[in-house]
Amino acid sequence: NTHMHADHITGTGKLKSLLPGCQSMISRTSGAKADILLEPNETVKFGRHELLVRATPGHTE
Repeated sequence: NTHMHADHITGTGKLKSLLPGCQSMISRTSGAKADILLEPNETVKFGRHELLVRATPGHTE
């Protein structure tokens, strides 16, 4: 999830129920609840893939 607006988070519970081991992630500063709270410049790895967490303020602030 990119932020905690309903259009971004309402499907998370359904995905987690359908995909065993699936975890939710969101920025620690969002105030939302998730399995993993992310910090800027943190690296998220899954399989052979890697993502860099970036702070991109905009309409969420």
